[in-house]
Amino acid sequence: MKLELLIAWGVKQFITLGIAGGLQKNLLIGDIIVCEKAIRDEGTSHHYLPYDKYAYPSKNMLSRFLNALDQSNKRYHKGTSWTTDTFFRQTKEEVELYQKEGVLCVEMEASALFSIASLYNVEMAAIFTISDTHANLEWQPSFGEEKTKTGLATIFELALKVAIEEN
Repeated sequence: MKLELLIAWGVKQFITLGIAGGLQKNLLIGDIIVCEKAIRDEGTSHHYLPYDKYAYPSKNMLSRFLNALDQSNKRYHKGTSWTTDTFFRQTKEEVELYQKEGVLCVEMEASALFSIASLYNVEMAAIFTISDTHANLEWQPSFGEEKTKTGLATIFELALKVAIEEN
């Protein structure tokens, strides 16, 4: 609702920042993830776009994030996230499936936000920091760890840089 209101008010560029659960064993708490596409396993996106497995960020905004990260020499990963509506309902079978597909993380908003942005032709990108992991098929939360906080601070600073740069 807030995204649609901001679009109605004329906002044309959006950046979503957040935390995500790591699915791959090479991801560490605090690692930065740039979302190249998101699996649409939530209920919102299907009200905005025809069925497809994935929703995508805008190419321009994604490119701006990748350029900013490359210039900063920060370690990051880019790839697919899995968007789901639920906090604690990921099954072992789903995690294993998405691990095999190379999906990096699980989160709760990217595919819905990408879909809304796509429908209204506005720019949207998503960047996360790893705050917990499912990589060993057992949930391991690390929300309060310093590495998570540092990761959040890093992506916030990066988002500020991207937001103020010239297109």
